[in-house]
Amino acid sequence: MSAADEAEALRVLLVDDDELDRMIVARALRGHGGPIAIVEADSAEAAHAAIVAGSFDCIFSDLHMPGRDGAWLLQQIRGRGVDTPFVALTGHGDEQTAVAMMKAGAADYVVKGGPGT
Repeated sequence: MSAADEAEALRVLLVDDDELDRMIVARALRGHGGPIAIVEADSAEAAHAAIVAGSFDCIFSDLHMPGRDGAWLLQQIRGRGVDTPFVALTGHGDEQTAVAMMKAGAADYVVKGGPGT
């Protein structure tokens, strides 16, 4: 990616404890056609540190991870006043979880393995 592309790139934080899932989501994101810079984190704690250290245009986070989960991450960043769009990803979703995440401030909720993931 050139310096000009990097300056214009959409900065995305991708959070998932599963490396294969991160690869699949990253591939789907890169397929959108524009320049994109993806920062990966394998835990909610690592993602939180990345958010404290820098800014992102969007955050895609798995909900179910060992230790702290995606709901914790969303709560932490909203508590800090970070309003970056947050897309919750899960392989074990249901309508109640989707509603809870949207009420907590998620911009969207996507079931991994569905269309486009």
